[in-house]
Amino acid sequence: MREATKEEIEQFQKIDVKILEVIKRLNEENFKELWVSEREHKKHVRKRMSEGVVLDESDYIQKIKDTFLHPDDIKWKKYKNEFKQKHNRMDRIYYKKGDMWVDVFFEDGKLSTAFVLKKRYEDILLKGNKRTFDIIDIDARRVR
Repeated sequence: MREATKEEIEQFQKIDVKILEVIKRLNEENFKELWVSEREHKKHVRKRMSEGVVLDESDYIQKIKDTFLHPDDIKWKKYKNEFKQKHNRMDRIYYKKGDMWVDVFFEDGKLSTAFVLKKRYEDILLKGNKRTFDIIDIDARRVR
């Protein structure tokens, strides 16, 4: 893991600002638009409700908002692999320690997943082939 350069912060901000605008107006009517697809939206809502970590869709929205707006930690999983870069597979990971909640966004600003952390945070960050990505620390004060 390493600190972000000034250029990386600027690059990260371009998408973070777009996500922020969507998050500010997020509600049950437009929630599915935040996801990669409507299918993924429905799948994740059902799964989180069945796990008992959210009461309903409104609760899920609130947890995602709280974590994105007030993260304790932000990491950028920046892939080196050319294939993954072409497919916008860089992940933006927002973590809230108190709730142990994680929001993961793709480089295009779409939500990949949001969940209660049941493993160590580092296990989520380092999942995959470590030679194909860098983990970059993003200081929330520098992007907002």
